[in-house]
Amino acid sequence: MNRTRLGIIGTGGIATRHTNVLRDFPDVNIAAFADQSLDRAQELATLAGAKAYEDFRQMLDREQLDALYICVPPFAHGEIERAALERGLPFFVEKPLAADYETAAQIAREVAAHNHITVVGYHWRYLDTTERAQELLEKNPARLALGNT
Repeated sequence: MNRTRLGIIGTGGIATRHTNVLRDFPDVNIAAFADQSLDRAQELATLAGAKAYEDFRQMLDREQLDALYICVPPFAHGEIERAALERGLPFFVEKPLAADYETAAQIAREVAAHNHITVVGYHWRYLDTTERAQELLEKNPARLALGNT
């Protein structure tokens, strides 16, 4: 079985959640982690049997990856996605896509220009309740919405 070699950039809480799920997939090999905190990258790398990098560029240059998970704070988006596009790496990116509209729009334009495979982690959008809500709101638009956990 060919295993998809993943790199994960960013090692905060959401990256940890993804790691805990992905490491149990028989067709996935988490090969490397990159984070500005090498200690945090090493923690997850140890958990997954992967390599740790302090600089995502080094990880991308040294590892033979099939795809990326980008799990960084909003202000850190832009350069990472462009590096993935330059290397032809498909990527999953955690929301929000950027701290400002122009960065997100530029990434979207570059993804479209490259006809690149990407996905954004809006996990609630895939629930069956989302389709039902869309059906109900189509005939009766909401005037106010309130959400909580």
